[in-house]
Amino acid sequence: MKLFLHHLESRRRPFDKFMIKSTFIPFASRPGQSNSVQQGSDNPVLDCPIVLLHGWGCDSRIWESLIPFLNAYADLILVDIEYADKNSDECCKEIEKVLPDSSVLLGWSLGGMLATRLAAMYPTKVNALISLASNASFVANDGWANAMLPETFMVFFGLFVSNSQKALTRFSLLQVKGDSDSSQQLSYLKKCLVNNASLKTGLDYLREMNNRDILLHEIICPSLYVFGESDTLVPVSAAYELQKLIHQPSKAHQNVAVIRGKGHVLPCANDDGELLVVFNDFFKKLKRSR
Repeated sequence: MKLFLHHLESRRRPFDKFMIKSTFIPFASRPGQSNSVQQGSDNPVLDCPIVLLHGWGCDSRIWESLIPFLNAYADLILVDIEYADKNSDECCKEIEKVLPDSSVLLGWSLGGMLATRLAAMYPTKVNALISLASNASFVANDGWANAMLPETFMVFFGLFVSNSQKALTRFSLLQVKGDSDSSQQLSYLKKCLVNNASLKTGLDYLREMNNRDILLHEIICPSLYVFGESDTLVPVSAAYELQKLIHQPSKAHQNVAVIRGKGHVLPCANDDGELLVVFNDFFKKLKRSR
């Protein structure tokens, strides 16, 4: 298998500007698609585009297996991000510039954490939010224990600074660990890897971002938080804790789903997989609410 990997040009070169690129994919009907409510209609199910945000260490190619399914519901906008040496809210402000007037935000891992902040910062532009394998806080803290231990994260951070290629290889293995299709997942993930100097800033975001209060108090749009049952980076206990916290009438618009037997690489989905059923149910609800 050919490994598509963009090599680090200079680990110490500062990035003072974000590099945000968006790719538009127009709605495409898929007649007979078993899981789609659209069933070959000439009109999209959703009345706004789905905007997809990738996670750390990869680019928008991570969505390849989901694009045909999602594209049967709406136009798609794939966003590629190279982070600048600025905080995560500044990153969100740059991403907002490529958002349409209304959208469904779909983010994976770090992309899901950024999507959550975007939904809180720009509520009039975000009709719905979906996060895949995204924690309230990637690193455990006093207010959120269901996450990676700080010392574990710092060991990985040090490895990335000293040997980014080795760190990415290790990170890839952690992402597929515990998945029922780990070999397939790893092959898929390898095709999406990137290695550039902006990834260090991405790690800073993972270390510093804490979306707990945002999830509990600032998300007003319909939301779906999807977790992998066997995820070793975002423990399934985070899903159960979040479910417990939002289990109240005022938060009926927020939903949690756990995909059985799956690890962290949820965007690599089978045509008949449980994730697509979860998506379909959520999109049906969105359609009925319009």
